Amino acid sequence: MTKFGKLHRVGLLTGALMMLTAPLAGAMDIHTEILIEAAPETVWATLSDLENYPSWNPYHVQVGGVLEPGAKLNLVIHKPNGKVINLRPRVKRVETNKVLVWGGGVPLLFTGNHVFELEEVRAGCTRLVQREKFSGALIPFLDLSGVSEGYANLNASLKFHIESNRTQLSGGHCKAQSPRARRLVQRSQ
Repeated sequence: MTKFGKLHRVGLLTGALMMLTAPLAGAMDIHTEILIEAAPETVWATLSDLENYPSWNPYHVQVGGVLEPGAKLNLVIHKPNGKVINLRPRVKRVETNKVLVWGGGVPLLFTGNHVFELEEVRAGCTRLVQREKFSGALIPFLDLSGVSEGYANLNASLKFHIESNRTQLSGGHCKAQSPRARRLVQRSQ
């Protein structure tokens, strides 16, 4: 068989697989947020300091690499259920003091894009939004339990780490309007 013939067969098989798995494709959206009594620059400084994640982050316990678009990260996750996962996502977007996005996977089978967004609610108060969209044919078969809880734990730990290391807080104005870390998980098939 010629090289072209093999490529043609692979293309046909890939197309057939896509058509067969399309009805099974699922999606899962996760959204957590928390108010932190600090400026976005302070929150960003901690969030972007990958070397110090082990000192405060109970979920992404280790992140190696550089935060530059296109760079690969080495990520070690400790899920709340005790499972440890090693991932190699690619940095997709970095906007200092505003947005960090990493993600990866195998298109059509399983992909995820993890987004951290910082929004200044008022002087000295930042809303951290952590969200992720998982999609692909394997979603209904994967154990994604604990991800939302892990993100909420990360949010609470980041808040505690930043606020407990500040010498002066703004008097609780951020806390007064802070709802508990909200979690929203939606599955669609």
